[in-house]
Amino acid sequence: MTRVLVRALVLAVAFVPSLAVVPGSANAQAGVGAADEAARVARELSVLEAAGDFNALYDRIHPDAHAIIPRSVVTGWFRDYYTGKETAEVTVTDARIVTWTWAVTGVTYPETMEVSFVQPLWEDGAYAEIEDVVRLVRDGRGEWRWFFGRSRAFVDEQIARYVTPVFAAATGDLVETVSADLDAFWIETFATGPYRYASPRVSRFDQAALTGCGATQPGTTGPFYCRSDGGVYLDGPFLEALSTRGDFAVAVVIAHEWAHHVQGQLGLVGSLAPDQIGEFYPIQLELMADCLAGVWMLDADTRGLLAPGDVEEAMVVTLAAGDVPGTSPFDPRAHGSSAERVDAFLTGYLSGITGCLPAA
Repeated sequence: MTRVLVRALVLAVAFVPSLAVVPGSANAQAGVGAADEAARVARELSVLEAAGDFNALYDRIHPDAHAIIPRSVVTGWFRDYYTGKETAEVTVTDARIVTWTWAVTGVTYPETMEVSFVQPLWEDGAYAEIEDVVRLVRDGRGEWRWFFGRSRAFVDEQIARYVTPVFAAATGDLVETVSADLDAFWIETFATGPYRYASPRVSRFDQAALTGCGATQPGTTGPFYCRSDGGVYLDGPFLEALSTRGDFAVAVVIAHEWAHHVQGQLGLVGSLAPDQIGEFYPIQLELMADCLAGVWMLDADTRGLLAPGDVEEAMVVTLAAGDVPGTSPFDPRAHGSSAERVDAFLTGYLSGITGCLPAA
């Protein structure tokens, strides 16, 4: 699969030692430490759940779950389940290493941390305590990750319920198709959270036009986002030339400009001397946009919309779009070096939104 190749390109897979506990050994201490760490992760997940931060909760599921479960499934299910309910941080009662098979895929994980907990729940004024378990498995970087869904039938049911087949309904025009999917993705993503989302105006220009940010020159101006009028402007000749590198070379460029609109919806702005909350150097916003483009592309990949090589197309274009060596990071037009831009894109693809946005 595409994501396997991507990880092979950017990750040196961490060696995770066996956690089987041998009494009195150093390995036993490691096992106890792992149990404490997994218990902490379980509590952190419950805090995100209680806060309604279901996007961050999705970002922390295991990569094997990311491969088949789109973001909207997790955020939509949790949003609906907790409508009219409240919860709080769980109390962990036990954590032990087990061999566990995820019924959704049939894959067995011999070093699974099974964390038992008690979760408080309030519904219609009534209080209850629910006893349950969460199973955590380390990813390639050694981080404990959780799994959504305990059967394939359940996951398939939620995919059918929460995933809108935007691509299937599109006209076939690449720009319109990608734009429709990006808009649907960010509408759903913003549906869980405190911010409101308004769709941008999308304009393709094949001849000179006037925008809120000045005049355009086809083939020269390039794609851009204009904060003044909330428009994503796509340079037709530029995209046609870029399309020779593949459809998703074009898609990642559109996703990058759309990400600038997302930043605006979040109140994030550029400044040559940032000293206020929400202000960032231009290069920081550009790299963040690359990262958010990677977030969308992971979701498109998970929904089966990408063909082998599509992510690589996006990475090659991102690599080629790096600043000329020697560009100052304080240059208002700086976007980041080739390495920085690819790293930002892959951070979004592999780590999700929480890997892109500044900590609250």
